[in-house]
Amino acid sequence: MSSRIGYTIAVVALATAAAAVAASEVRIKPGMWKFTRTVTSYSDRSTPSVRSGQPNSSTSCDHDGKGLLAEPRHSYCRFVEKSFTGGRVNASEQCTKGGATTTIRYNGRVSFEAFDITEKMTVADAKGAVVRQVETQFSAHWVGQCRS
Repeated sequence: MSSRIGYTIAVVALATAAAAVAASEVRIKPGMWKFTRTVTSYSDRSTPSVRSGQPNSSTSCDHDGKGLLAEPRHSYCRFVEKSFTGGRVNASEQCTKGGATTTIRYNGRVSFEAFDITEKMTVADAKGAVVRQVETQFSAHWVGQCRS
């Protein structure tokens, strides 16, 4: 996977995870944000061993502070749980396509200027057998005003 795609996935996944909090209650500080994504474990049928990756970082500008209001990552996904209490986010998203079901759990801390979220993704085939499990750590923090 190219680093550009990895960064895009990290930004989308983090925004999706953050969207799991009550949308009307959480906003992020408009400006430049630095995102870091690290795959902490990965296993699937063909590669049952656990692997960890190096952190991938990127920056992105959020002009309006609505970055936490993202919808589920795809049209075939839905949030089945969303809660934001005392700066903690706990959410679960489920995606179903082609008989496979992907369940993504988000758990972490969220504030106006920083995030620290663990994403645990499990993919099951049409028979319910787990075919892939991935755990990813996402963190982000506000770094300043956007550059014009």
